[in-house]
Formats: sequence, C-alpha cells, structure tokens
Amino acid sequence: MIASRPKQWIKRTLGLLLALALLAGIGFYLRPVSYLDAWTYLHEDLSGIESRSVQVAGNRVHFLPRVRPTVRWSFWSTASVPTGALA
Repeated sequence: MIASRPKQWIKRTLGLLLALALLAGIGFYLRPVSYLDAWTYLHEDLSGIESRSVQVAGNRVHFLPRVRPTVRWSFWSTASVPTGALA
C-alpha cells in the first residue's frame, strides 16, 4: 500500500502537467497573437525598455526608450554580454 502512493502522486502530477500543456496549446491555437504579444512585453520589460508616445506637430510618435542599463540576453544562451561590448 505504501509503494502505490508515490505512483499515484506521480500519475496525478503528470496528468496535471499534461492538462496544463493541453490548455496552453488550445489557448495558443485560438489566440496566437496574444501569446506573442505577451512574450514581446515580457522581453521588453526584462530588457529595460518602456513603450512611450508623444505628440509632435499634432502627430503621435511612438518610441521605445531604454530606462535602465541592460544586459543582452538570449533565450538560447546562458552567457550574458554587456550591451556596450556588442555595439
């Protein structure tokens, strides 16, 4: 009886993870742009970029200033390089 409890816990955990992955997949299928927008906003926030706009001669101008020093990062690499080293 004791040996079956860890198996039940593992099955429940895997079932929950599978259900969450399925829900995320359905959400991405139904609203892919929302997921891509969220990824973009997260990337901007982590990179120290803010979205701002100003009025210039009656026209709205949108720009993305850096508000703090940042470190370049990539999803695929763990190495970080200071921004000035690549510019």
